[in-house]
Amino acid sequence: MVFKSTDDTLAGVLGFNVRDSIYLALLTKFSVTREELPKHLDKFEMLLENISGPRAAKVLYRAIAKRLYSELKLTFVADPKLGLREYVEQAKSRLLKTNPRTAEKLDTEIRARNESKASEDEGCN
Repeated sequence: MVFKSTDDTLAGVLGFNVRDSIYLALLTKFSVTREELPKHLDKFEMLLENISGPRAAKVLYRAIAKRLYSELKLTFVADPKLGLREYVEQAKSRLLKTNPRTAEKLDTEIRARNESKASEDEGCN
């Protein structure tokens, strides 16, 4: 859900070549594949802000969130204070009340970030 919304939005707004360049930069700079993006939204946000600046990144976050909310059949309300991670967390919270099954799918997609981070930390010890 998060990956598809991000992928479709980047391609639609920036074009396929720019989308692919962003994924390459994400892989090169953070060792995060495009499929792992939902688990590493913090790194994705950092990359977009470095590439495009904070204001343009916020526009992209809103566009991605708007597509995600549409896919989840949620009403989207833009908030200039929110980043992509916050929009995703907000969607998850709203879904828990109305559609727990879909909320669980969304959580599964993004939750593994903490699990993979814990595994990386254990591997370093």
